[in-house]
Amino acid sequence: MFAYRIVQDIKAAEPELPRGTTLVLLDVPDMYKHALLFMTGLDRAVRLQYPGNAILSVRREIPSSGHEPVIVFQYVGGHMAEVRKE
Repeated sequence: MFAYRIVQDIKAAEPELPRGTTLVLLDVPDMYKHALLFMTGLDRAVRLQYPGNAILSVRREIPSSGHEPVIVFQYVGGHMAEVRKE
């Protein structure tokens, strides 16, 4: 349930993503208590929510090069929250 909530928080905030989006997920825990959250990987879990977006890139750090568009989420208080650009 915990891993499902992380992926669903992302999908609820961004129901559709433009092709070529780099999705950055910060501070996502790999484990909850003593269980792995994403046995097939966080990247795959997120990609399954966006099946038509074959060019989606999932990273755990903000890329230094100019990948556009970039959408950043951060794990805070048990949920994924989108980090707004200023």
